[in-house]
Amino acid sequence: MLLTHDQVRDYELPAAEGKAGDPRWPGFARRYGLAADQPVQWEVEALDPTELQRLVLATQQHLQ
Repeated sequence: MLLTHDQVRDYELPAAEGKAGDPRWPGFARRYGLAADQPVQWEVEALDPTELQRLVLATQQHLQ
């Protein structure tokens, strides 16, 4: 499951150090105003379990 950048901001998820050398990072960083030389990532597991379940079920219903 992936989260959008808007969801990451809305849920105020903490950033963790990202993979150095990820070729997609510079474009992502430019798009969202992040430091190109400091890759970060956000883990879906940082969400409250109840909210994560709600998102999964809502997505599942949308796909049916």
